[in-house]
Amino acid sequence: MKHIQSSKILLALLACAAGAATVVSMPAAAQSSAPAAPAAAAAGAPGAASAPSSLNVAVGGTITPGSCKPTLAEIKFNETKVNVDSLKDTAETPLPPAVQSFSITCESGDAAIALSVGGSSNLAVPDENGLKHTATGIVAEAKKGYIYDLVDQATSKERIGRYVFQFRNFRYTTTAANGKSTKTVVVTSADKATWTTAADTATHASQLKSDGSTFVTFAESGQSTVPVAAKEFSGDIVIGAVIQSKTALKEALKISSDLAFYGTTTLVLSYI
Repeated sequence: MKHIQSSKILLALLACAAGAATVVSMPAAAQSSAPAAPAAAAAGAPGAASAPSSLNVAVGGTITPGSCKPTLAEIKFNETKVNVDSLKDTAETPLPPAVQSFSITCESGDAAIALSVGGSSNLAVPDENGLKHTATGIVAEAKKGYIYDLVDQATSKERIGRYVFQFRNFRYTTTAANGKSTKTVVVTSADKATWTTAADTATHASQLKSDGSTFVTFAESGQSTVPVAAKEFSGDIVIGAVIQSKTALKEALKISSDLAFYGTTTLVLSYI
């Protein structure tokens, strides 16, 4: 998973002040005994330096990389070999659920974060049919953008299957909690400003659109519209994948060796 750098802004305010001229008064006794300066010399002596008429203020800053990072650089779901005889003739064949735990740690202290999709191996022409993966309970409606492609590894040009995924069972730990975690709800948004939630198995809940136009974050159960700031977030990504029917794979299955397939998605971490 790649991590986009967007973090705290440090501002420095610099002021340039002018120095004032210092006038020293001579004691009265010294004044009486001091010889009088010639009139010509007095007339030619330079006057006191004048104070500046302007004050410069400079504002600068540095944007530093964010301190929140996933504990894993990559999450792999290695589906076991699929026997061609197990595929259905005219319907998609579901694969067993895949679950992977991961966490995100913020080294500099509590932070509110958001996750989105930064790229995937989806084909140019999307499959607009819906997908219901019964074993995981994940449902994705047609033409909504929550479904991802599994493609032919050799050419990356043919759809072998499809998959959907959800974020589940997440907990968070704040700096003040001293290691004690609290259950959180996963909430979604289209603008990182307004957040909504639903049950994990509801349509679109805890899912991300493949075009990067939606976000997920984490909130307290009683305050689901407010992202929580924490030092660590941990939970599961659940994958529900299906393989196309034999009819749909008619040409792809005319091979003499294994048909390898893959699907990739990049999750992007940003700050709220």
